[in-house]
Amino acid sequence: MTKGAEELAVLTAVLAVEVETAAGARVVVPVVVPTVVVAVVR
Repeated sequence: MTKGAEELAVLTAVLAVEVETAAGARVVVPVVVPTVVVAVVR
């Protein structure tokens, strides 16, 4: 996995947390977290 992809995964996770905190959209985190985990494992 490239460093750029890792950074993108982290930014996506941070953005999802910010969105959840701001909007209370609890659907976002369960969708994004597994995606980030899979990306990091690869």
